[in-house]
Amino acid sequence: MTRPRLALVGFGSVGRALARMLLATQAPFVVTAIGTRSHGAVVHHGGIDLSLILAGTDLPRRALPPMRDLPADILVEITTLEPRTGEPALTHIREALGAGMHVVTANKGPIARAYRELDALAAAKGRLLRFEATLADCLPVFNLRRASLPLGEIRRVNGIVSSTCNFILSSCARGSTFADALSEAQRLGIAEADPRNDLEGHDAAAKATILANVLMDADIRPEDVRREPSSSHSTRCSRSTASRWVSSSTRTSPGESSCSFTIRTSTRLRTRSSPTSSRSAQARRARERARRARPAPARTF
Repeated sequence: MTRPRLALVGFGSVGRALARMLLATQAPFVVTAIGTRSHGAVVHHGGIDLSLILAGTDLPRRALPPMRDLPADILVEITTLEPRTGEPALTHIREALGAGMHVVTANKGPIARAYRELDALAAAKGRLLRFEATLADCLPVFNLRRASLPLGEIRRVNGIVSSTCNFILSSCARGSTFADALSEAQRLGIAEADPRNDLEGHDAAAKATILANVLMDADIRPEDVRREPSSSHSTRCSRSTASRWVSSSTRTSPGESSCSFTIRTSTRLRTRSSPTSSRSAQARRARERARRARPAPARTF
Protein backbone atom coordinates (compact mmCIF):
# COMPACT_ATOMS: atom_id res chain seq x y z
CA MET A 1 0.00 0.00 0.00
CA THR A 2 1.42 3.37 -1.03
CA ARG A 3 1.70 5.83 1.82
CA PRO A 4 0.40 9.38 1.22
CA ARG A 5 3.24 11.87 0.74
CA LEU A 6 3.32 15.01 2.87
CA ALA A 7 5.00 18.35 2.21
CA LEU A 8 5.49 20.33 5.42
CA VAL A 9 5.78 24.04 4.69
CA GLY A 10 6.71 25.76 7.92
CA PHE A 11 8.82 23.94 10.49
CA GLY A 12 8.56 25.97 13.66
CA SER A 13 7.15 24.69 16.94
CA VAL A 14 3.97 23.36 15.30
CA GLY A 15 5.80 21.67 12.44
CA ARG A 16 8.33 20.07 14.73
CA ALA A 17 5.60 18.86 17.07
CA LEU A 18 3.84 17.29 14.09
CA ALA A 19 7.07 15.59 13.00
CA ARG A 20 7.56 14.15 16.49
CA MET A 21 3.98 12.89 16.49
CA LEU A 22 4.41 11.23 13.09
CA LEU A 23 7.47 9.42 14.42
CA ALA A 24 5.93 8.46 17.76
CA THR A 25 2.72 7.08 16.26
CA GLN A 26 4.31 5.54 13.17
CA ALA A 27 1.58 7.23 11.18
CA PRO A 28 1.09 5.86 7.63
CA PHE A 29 2.53 8.92 5.89
CA VAL A 30 5.88 9.72 4.36
CA VAL A 31 7.28 13.26 4.45
CA THR A 32 8.92 14.09 1.14
CA ALA A 33 9.46 17.85 1.51
CA ILE A 34 10.13 20.32 4.31
CA GLY A 35 10.39 24.06 3.76
CA THR A 36 11.27 26.81 6.23
CA ARG A 37 11.45 30.57 5.98
CA SER A 38 15.04 31.02 7.13
CA HIS A 39 16.64 27.59 7.61
CA GLY A 40 16.45 26.12 4.14
CA ALA A 41 14.49 23.26 2.66
CA VAL A 42 14.82 19.60 1.77
CA VAL A 43 13.06 17.44 -0.85
CA HIS A 44 13.46 13.68 -1.13
CA HIS A 45 11.21 11.52 -3.29
CA GLY A 46 11.87 8.44 -1.17
CA GLY A 47 11.06 10.14 2.13
CA ILE A 48 12.91 12.27 4.68
CA ASP A 49 14.35 10.89 7.92
CA LEU A 50 12.51 13.10 10.40
CA SER A 51 14.69 12.02 13.31
CA LEU A 52 17.72 13.55 11.58
CA ILE A 53 15.87 16.79 10.89
CA LEU A 54 14.65 17.02 14.49
CA ALA A 55 18.20 16.41 15.71
CA GLY A 56 19.23 19.66 14.08
CA THR A 57 20.60 18.59 10.72
CA ASP A 58 20.95 21.55 8.36
CA LEU A 59 18.53 21.58 5.45
CA PRO A 60 20.51 21.49 2.20
CA ARG A 61 18.41 23.59 -0.15
CA ARG A 62 18.22 27.36 -0.02
CA ALA A 63 14.51 27.51 -0.85
CA LEU A 64 11.59 25.17 -1.46
CA PRO A 65 10.69 24.55 -5.12
CA PRO A 66 7.27 25.68 -6.42
CA MET A 67 4.33 23.67 -5.09
CA ARG A 68 3.67 22.08 -8.48
CA ASP A 69 7.16 20.54 -8.46
CA LEU A 70 6.91 18.91 -5.04
CA PRO A 71 6.55 15.10 -4.88
CA ALA A 72 3.60 15.33 -2.50
CA ASP A 73 -0.07 14.40 -2.28
CA ILE A 74 -0.89 16.64 0.69
CA LEU A 75 0.39 20.09 1.59
CA VAL A 76 0.57 20.79 5.32
CA GLU A 77 0.81 24.60 5.49
CA ILE A 78 1.94 25.75 8.94
CA THR A 79 3.89 28.93 8.30
CA THR A 80 3.59 31.95 10.60
CA LEU A 81 0.38 33.99 10.52
CA GLU A 82 0.51 37.19 8.50
CA PRO A 83 -2.92 38.69 9.31
CA ARG A 84 -2.90 41.57 6.84
CA THR A 85 -2.35 39.62 3.61
CA GLY A 86 -2.31 35.93 4.50
CA GLU A 87 0.92 35.53 2.54
CA PRO A 88 2.95 33.53 1.72
CA ALA A 89 0.58 30.84 2.96
CA LEU A 90 -2.24 31.96 0.68
CA THR A 91 -0.08 31.51 -2.42
CA HIS A 92 1.18 28.15 -1.17
CA ILE A 93 -2.38 26.87 -0.76
CA ARG A 94 -3.58 28.23 -4.10
CA GLU A 95 -0.68 26.61 -5.93
CA ALA A 96 -1.00 23.30 -4.09
CA LEU A 97 -4.72 22.99 -4.82
CA GLY A 98 -4.08 24.01 -8.41
CA ALA A 99 -1.47 21.25 -8.67
CA GLY A 100 -3.95 18.66 -7.42
CA MET A 101 -2.87 18.34 -3.78
CA HIS A 102 -5.08 18.10 -0.75
CA VAL A 103 -4.35 20.86 1.77
CA VAL A 104 -4.31 20.88 5.56
CA THR A 105 -3.46 24.16 7.26
CA ALA A 106 -3.22 25.66 10.73
CA ASN A 107 -2.63 29.11 9.25
CA LYS A 108 -5.56 31.45 9.86
CA GLY A 109 -4.51 34.08 7.32
CA PRO A 110 -5.50 32.35 4.06
CA ILE A 111 -8.80 31.03 5.45
CA ALA A 112 -9.73 34.43 6.88
CA ARG A 113 -8.74 36.23 3.67
CA ALA A 114 -9.91 33.89 0.93
CA TYR A 115 -12.04 31.05 2.29
CA ARG A 116 -14.66 31.17 -0.47
CA GLU A 117 -12.05 31.25 -3.23
CA LEU A 118 -10.01 28.40 -1.76
CA ASP A 119 -13.08 26.30 -0.99
CA ALA A 120 -14.32 26.71 -4.57
CA LEU A 121 -10.88 25.85 -5.96
CA ALA A 122 -10.68 22.70 -3.83
CA ALA A 123 -14.14 21.64 -4.99
CA ALA A 124 -13.27 22.29 -8.64
CA LYS A 125 -10.13 20.16 -8.32
CA GLY A 126 -11.86 17.44 -6.33
CA ARG A 127 -9.49 17.95 -3.40
CA LEU A 128 -9.94 18.43 0.34
CA LEU A 129 -9.21 21.70 2.13
CA ARG A 130 -9.05 21.21 5.88
CA PHE A 131 -8.32 23.90 8.46
CA GLU A 132 -9.56 22.54 11.80
CA ALA A 133 -6.37 23.65 13.56
CA THR A 134 -6.89 27.33 12.73
CA LEU A 135 -8.83 27.80 15.98
CA ALA A 136 -9.98 26.04 19.15
CA ASP A 137 -6.90 23.80 19.15
CA CYS A 138 -8.14 20.20 18.98
CA LEU A 139 -11.89 20.89 19.15
CA PRO A 140 -13.65 19.70 15.96
CA VAL A 141 -15.55 22.93 15.27
CA PHE A 142 -15.79 22.63 11.49
CA ASN A 143 -15.95 18.84 11.34
CA LEU A 144 -18.84 18.98 13.81
CA ARG A 145 -20.73 21.33 11.53
CA ARG A 146 -19.87 19.35 8.42
CA ALA A 147 -20.73 15.93 9.83
CA SER A 148 -23.45 16.57 12.40
CA LEU A 149 -25.15 19.88 11.62
CA PRO A 150 -25.20 20.19 7.82
CA LEU A 151 -28.76 21.57 7.83
CA GLY A 152 -28.48 23.60 11.03
CA GLU A 153 -28.47 27.39 10.96
CA ILE A 154 -25.85 28.85 13.29
CA ARG A 155 -26.75 32.38 14.32
CA ARG A 156 -24.13 33.26 16.93
CA VAL A 157 -20.78 32.05 18.20
CA ASN A 158 -19.27 33.49 21.40
CA GLY A 159 -16.07 32.26 22.95
CA ILE A 160 -12.58 32.83 24.28
CA VAL A 161 -10.34 32.34 21.27
CA SER A 162 -6.99 33.73 22.43
CA SER A 163 -4.94 31.58 24.81
CA THR A 164 -2.47 34.42 25.28
CA CYS A 165 -5.06 37.01 26.28
CA ASN A 166 -6.90 34.51 28.45
CA PHE A 167 -3.71 33.57 30.31
CA ILE A 168 -2.78 37.21 30.86
CA LEU A 169 -6.17 38.19 32.27
CA SER A 170 -6.35 35.08 34.46
CA SER A 171 -2.91 35.96 35.87
CA CYS A 172 -3.95 39.57 36.41
CA ALA A 173 -7.03 38.43 38.31
CA ARG A 174 -4.69 36.53 40.65
CA GLY A 175 -2.64 39.66 41.31
CA SER A 176 0.02 39.76 38.58
CA THR A 177 0.83 42.89 36.64
CA PHE A 178 0.11 42.95 32.91
CA ALA A 179 3.83 43.00 32.09
CA ASP A 180 4.63 40.08 34.42
CA ALA A 181 1.73 38.04 33.06
CA LEU A 182 2.89 38.60 29.48
CA SER A 183 6.47 37.67 30.37
CA GLU A 184 5.30 34.43 32.00
CA ALA A 185 3.12 33.58 28.98
CA GLN A 186 6.17 33.99 26.75
CA ARG A 187 8.30 31.85 29.05
CA LEU A 188 5.72 29.05 28.94
CA GLY A 189 5.46 29.24 25.16
CA ILE A 190 1.83 30.40 25.21
CA ALA A 191 2.69 33.82 23.78
CA GLU A 192 5.03 34.43 20.87
CA ALA A 193 8.29 36.34 21.30
CA ASP A 194 6.52 39.10 19.35
CA PRO A 195 3.01 38.94 20.83
CA ARG A 196 1.50 41.83 18.88
CA ASN A 197 -0.78 39.67 16.73
CA ASP A 198 -2.39 38.38 19.92
CA LEU A 199 -2.36 41.56 22.00
CA GLU A 200 -3.60 43.80 19.20
CA GLY A 201 -6.39 41.37 18.40
CA HIS A 202 -5.27 40.41 14.87
CA ASP A 203 -5.18 36.70 15.70
CA ALA A 204 -8.64 36.79 17.28
CA ALA A 205 -10.04 38.90 14.43
CA ALA A 206 -8.88 36.26 11.94
CA LYS A 207 -10.57 33.56 14.02
CA ALA A 208 -13.82 35.52 14.29
CA THR A 209 -13.76 36.03 10.52
CA ILE A 210 -13.30 32.30 9.90
CA LEU A 211 -16.16 31.43 12.24
CA ALA A 212 -18.48 33.89 10.53
CA ASN A 213 -17.52 32.97 6.97
CA VAL A 214 -17.46 29.20 7.41
CA LEU A 215 -20.26 28.62 9.91
CA MET A 216 -22.60 31.48 8.99
CA ASP A 217 -21.89 31.91 5.27
CA ALA A 218 -20.72 35.50 5.73
CA ASP A 219 -18.24 37.29 3.47
CA ILE A 220 -16.17 39.53 5.72
CA ARG A 221 -12.48 40.28 6.23
CA PRO A 222 -10.48 40.56 9.48
CA GLU A 223 -10.48 44.35 9.24
CA ASP A 224 -14.29 44.25 9.49
CA VAL A 225 -13.99 42.86 13.03
CA ARG A 226 -14.21 45.42 15.82
CA ARG A 227 -11.07 44.94 17.91
CA GLU A 228 -10.24 46.17 21.38
CA PRO A 229 -6.43 45.84 21.75
CA SER A 230 -5.26 44.53 25.09
CA SER A 231 -2.72 47.32 25.57
CA SER A 232 -5.57 49.78 26.08
CA HIS A 233 -6.74 47.74 29.07
CA SER A 234 -3.44 46.86 30.72
CA THR A 235 -4.19 49.28 33.55
CA ARG A 236 -7.52 47.52 34.18
CA CYS A 237 -5.83 44.31 35.28
CA SER A 238 -6.92 44.03 38.88
CA ARG A 239 -7.49 41.42 41.51
CA SER A 240 -11.13 42.36 41.99
CA THR A 241 -12.49 41.75 38.50
CA ALA A 242 -12.78 38.72 36.27
CA SER A 243 -12.29 39.96 32.71
CA ARG A 244 -11.95 38.09 29.44
CA TRP A 245 -11.41 39.04 25.82
CA VAL A 246 -14.37 37.44 24.08
CA SER A 247 -14.81 36.89 20.36
CA SER A 248 -18.37 37.23 19.12
CA SER A 249 -19.70 36.45 15.64
CA THR A 250 -23.40 37.07 15.00
CA ARG A 251 -25.36 36.39 11.81
CA THR A 252 -27.31 39.57 11.07
CA SER A 253 -28.79 38.56 7.71
CA PRO A 254 -28.06 36.05 4.93
CA GLY A 255 -24.42 36.53 3.93
CA GLU A 256 -23.73 39.16 6.60
CA SER A 257 -22.34 38.97 10.13
CA SER A 258 -21.24 41.32 12.87
CA CYS A 259 -18.01 40.37 14.64
CA SER A 260 -16.08 41.76 17.59
CA PHE A 261 -13.18 40.98 19.90
CA THR A 262 -13.67 42.96 23.09
CA ILE A 263 -12.99 42.80 26.80
CA ARG A 264 -15.87 41.86 29.06
CA THR A 265 -15.80 42.26 32.81
CA SER A 266 -17.92 39.78 34.72
CA THR A 267 -18.66 39.18 38.39
CA ARG A 268 -16.16 39.77 41.15
CA LEU A 269 -13.93 36.87 41.99
CA ARG A 270 -14.85 35.04 45.15
CA THR A 271 -12.59 36.04 48.03
CA ARG A 272 -11.09 33.63 50.50
CA SER A 273 -13.52 32.63 53.25
CA SER A 274 -12.94 33.90 56.77
CA PRO A 275 -12.46 31.39 59.63
CA THR A 276 -15.96 32.20 60.93
CA SER A 277 -17.62 31.56 57.57
CA SER A 278 -15.62 28.34 57.16
CA ARG A 279 -16.85 27.07 60.54
CA SER A 280 -20.42 27.97 59.60
CA ALA A 281 -20.12 26.06 56.35
CA GLN A 282 -18.71 23.04 58.18
CA ALA A 283 -21.61 23.14 60.64
CA ARG A 284 -24.15 23.27 57.82
CA ARG A 285 -22.54 20.28 56.13
CA ALA A 286 -22.56 18.34 59.43
CA ARG A 287 -26.28 19.05 59.92
CA GLU A 288 -27.01 17.93 56.37
CA ARG A 289 -25.10 14.66 56.87
CA ALA A 290 -27.01 14.03 60.12
CA ARG A 291 -30.35 14.69 58.43
CA ARG A 292 -29.56 12.23 55.64
CA ALA A 293 -28.46 9.60 58.17
CA ARG A 294 -31.83 9.61 60.00
CA PRO A 295 -34.11 6.74 58.97
CA ALA A 296 -37.05 7.74 56.85
CA PRO A 297 -40.47 7.63 58.57
CA ALA A 298 -42.50 4.49 57.96
CA ARG A 299 -45.21 4.73 55.32
CA THR A 300 -48.56 2.99 55.29
CA PHE A 301 -49.99 2.03 51.92
